[in-house]
Amino acid sequence: LGLGYEQGIRALLPALEKTGTVLNLYTRDQHCVPQHPQVKNRGFHPVERLWPLVQAECDVLLLPYAPEGRMTRLYRTHFPTKLSEYCWAGMPILVTGPQDATGFLWGRRHPEAAVNASCLERDKIALTLQKLKMDGELRAKLADGAWKEAQKDFSPEKIRSVFHQILDSLKGRSA
Repeated sequence: LGLGYEQGIRALLPALEKTGTVLNLYTRDQHCVPQHPQVKNRGFHPVERLWPLVQAECDVLLLPYAPEGRMTRLYRTHFPTKLSEYCWAGMPILVTGPQDATGFLWGRRHPEAAVNASCLERDKIALTLQKLKMDGELRAKLADGAWKEAQKDFSPEKIRSVFHQILDSLKGRSA
């Protein structure tokens, strides 16, 4: 719950209440978990058990950027590794937060895999949660899109290839 995600969750609490949405958190950071009826701490689990549990218990994965504060500057350059994990889980993704955050921009470029709701549009967050909650077809379409995105952009082979291309382009340059 570092990097401002705790604050992002706290900003979502009114929308969670309004829509009756329950947020499951899988963390060992007990002190960061908001004490709220719509937030359930599901505890820490080893990775081999975590994703099957999340897939069984959740409908959507959330990337909750803090809407304001000192972390928002970092969000413009920091790409959250959570997005690749979320895509590999093959589940719909909801990204909330500042519109210039790299994960938010990624979601905007990949509407087949993620839904974005700007933290400036509080009513839109509740509407988005309600739509995701009620529309199983949309969730299935997003889950399929996320899985395809994982294979396309987040495959180890693709990442290795791009990395090698970058290294090759730097050959002969002085530091």
